[in-house]
Amino acid sequence: MNKISCATALVPLRAHFDILVAGDGEKAILEALRDDAPALIDADDPASPLFLTDGDLDALPLPARHLINLASYQYSLGGRPATNVIAQLGCPFGCGFCGGRASPSFRRVRRRSIGRIIEELAALREAYGYRAYMFQDDELNVTADVIPLMHAIRRGAPVVLRGFVKAQLLTAAQATAMAEAGMQEVLIGFESASDRI
Repeated sequence: MNKISCATALVPLRAHFDILVAGDGEKAILEALRDDAPALIDADDPASPLFLTDGDLDALPLPARHLINLASYQYSLGGRPATNVIAQLGCPFGCGFCGGRASPSFRRVRRRSIGRIIEELAALREAYGYRAYMFQDDELNVTADVIPLMHAIRRGAPVVLRGFVKAQLLTAAQATAMAEAGMQEVLIGFESASDRI
């Protein structure tokens, strides 16, 4: 999105919101709560201290799911109640259908450690009884971590998994590791300039 269309898109938003955050919101929310906060907080600049790094993402507390009524979502996988998990942020590809392809916070992959992801899955199982998880990552297989992550998940209690993968990156080794970990569904977006395809 160019600067003119970004500025045009901001006009209706500013009519409804006092403060807008572009990019990562996890640290920016603290800036937005300040009395002297600017109308637009830029957390989309990788040089900004508000832009999350791998370390920042990994150090964040687990989501405060106790503050919402998880059971009201009525989401299931393989007949089991399920919830969402995020292992990483961003995707390095610039697919035409992606609305975030001009945003550094969407284009840069930032990862959580495998240990932290496993800790979250264990906490979800212990606190809520979940054994089914939808990975909401843009593309679960854009890093080499996907196979070790699946192996770590497999070592725990049996689970049902679902997630997005990038078609041209999917290998037989990844597919095998995913299936062995409990991945029952993968979502693959196909983009082509051919109307027939």
